Amino acid sequence: MGSSSRNSHGDVVNPLLKGFLTGQFHGLFHHYNRLMLDDLARLRNPGSKMKFNNTNKQNLKLNILNGCIRPTASLGIFEILRKRLRNSNEGRPLSVYQEGCCGFMAACATVFAWKPFDLAYRRVGIQSLSYTNWFSSLTHIAKNQSVLSMYKSSRGSMNSDIALYTGMLASYDRTLHYLTHTQALPYWAAQTSASIISGFFAAACSHPVIYMDAIIDTRLQMRYIPATICAILNPFGNFNFYTRLLSRFQYSARFCVVQYAIFEGVRRVEWIK
Repeated sequence: MGSSSRNSHGDVVNPLLKGFLTGQFHGLFHHYNRLMLDDLARLRNPGSKMKFNNTNKQNLKLNILNGCIRPTASLGIFEILRKRLRNSNEGRPLSVYQEGCCGFMAACATVFAWKPFDLAYRRVGIQSLSYTNWFSSLTHIAKNQSVLSMYKSSRGSMNSDIALYTGMLASYDRTLHYLTHTQALPYWAAQTSASIISGFFAAACSHPVIYMDAIIDTRLQMRYIPATICAILNPFGNFNFYTRLLSRFQYSARFCVVQYAIFEGVRRVEWIK
């Protein structure tokens, strides 16, 4: 009885801990990568040293809190849901539909957990950012506005973020399993390839949502929407749909390669298995 209770707690705590550690290491990686870029900028403009130092301190705070919430929620909740479904499947692999549902639920939890902090961060601004005024701004918003108002102002970005996380989460483990067990790729090659493919699905799922939100925000009549969609998908039009899809894929692929490389390293740590 006691062993079963400890296992059930471990099935919840360990995935969240893996996500948390992944987020912290990823945030530090992003921060020090930015520092190297800023060092190059300081060489070109030596008089801006103080400005760069102040901005980097604020960015470190942002990366740490970001790493506490988003990877913990996305990677942790997704792994918890997958384990629960796998147990109910009696060990059989999850279907594409089940993977997609797990990814969607984890994506919704991630976006709804982070958006209030994101709104408070936008109110404070990067130059005056500290944990004190960040949480003070969040408290002020919660007291003086309704809870739903925190999400109404960022509906478009929430939709695209949910689509991005869903595509990223639902595709990675399935692709990794296929490349390692069916194609017999070395693990490092399969892991890198699965990360890139995960980045592609993240971009492919989120990019159309951004354009659909733009169509909805213009409040076009229903009869104009098909023509607008055709104009967006026209490769010779002015919307640059495919060019922007490529740039979004490049960003999401880089993000996924770094995140999942760290995540796989954390997964190998014995004391949180």
